Amino acid sequence: DARHALLCFLRWRQTGDDRYKELVLKTADRYLSALPETKDRALTPKTLAPVMGLLHGAYRISRDPKYLSQSEALADLALNHLFEEDCPLPYATQWREKYPYYASISYGDSLALMFLELALLRNGGVEEVDRLGVECSIR
Repeated sequence: DARHALLCFLRWRQTGDDRYKELVLKTADRYLSALPETKDRALTPKTLAPVMGLLHGAYRISRDPKYLSQSEALADLALNHLFEEDCPLPYATQWREKYPYYASISYGDSLALMFLELALLRNGGVEEVDRLGVECSIR
């Protein structure tokens, strides 16, 4: 869902077609009401990074701070469940006892990029993100 909407964001940037913009904003709005469940479902960088990227895209379209606020909440969730103080790489999932490792296929790199993009959007603005070309990978 978020990855498809991210593709629509990229297409909107290429074409300016408002139909893509509306899809991005409607999809992003669906992610504003709640955070992912962490008790019974796996939380991974792959579940968070595309949603953060989508929220950033919605912010870049609308400049509505609600999208960055939700992205910050997701970043806090990731920091609390996927990271430890002595390790800069995220775990593959919040279940560290069962999966005590980093997995490159889990989108840890995209999550790190989304942390960077969030900081840039909060401090440097949309123009800085556009200049640097920071984008969440969609693979």
